[in-house]
Amino acid sequence: TAVTLAAGTHNYTVINPGNNNYLSSSKTFFVTVNKATGGLTLAASPSWSETYGTETEVICTANNDESSAQLYANSISVSNPHTATLAAGTHNYTCNSSTTQNYTAAINSSILTIAKASSAVNLTLNSTDANITTEVGGSINITAVKASGEANIQLYQDSTLINSGTTLTNITA
Repeated sequence: TAVTLAAGTHNYTVINPGNNNYLSSSKTFFVTVNKATGGLTLAASPSWSETYGTETEVICTANNDESSAQLYANSISVSNPHTATLAAGTHNYTCNSSTTQNYTAAINSSILTIAKASSAVNLTLNSTDANITTEVGGSINITAVKASGEANIQLYQDSTLINSGTTLTNITA
């Protein structure tokens, strides 16, 4: 009958107890079962390279039922799987498992890169989305709007800040 052995050293001994006509005898052999290599798979969804505002999920799985995968983001323990909308930058994910009775310890790391999202602004001069020409003393209606992004926009005239906020209107003469 086939037997599945745990990692470690096992001995097998056969004994003939002997009888009135035979001496007793025995023979022993040892079987050494080495631990299997532990393995971890680290996966990111939708991918390992995303744009700010995209929710990502990182999951770590072990190649066997005996090992328990522990997940870390930037050296801080997180849930496995880890679902988050992360700031722009690089985020180091590491997964590890400890040695068990039958498997060696394992580690797997990957970098999740979050690119900055695009921002957009609109600028109109006298309700025109283009350069304009006016006479000295004429007025100009300047309108600047943040179309997307998080920060306040800044309106400059000849390299001098003249207004800031999310929607700006200035009338100059």
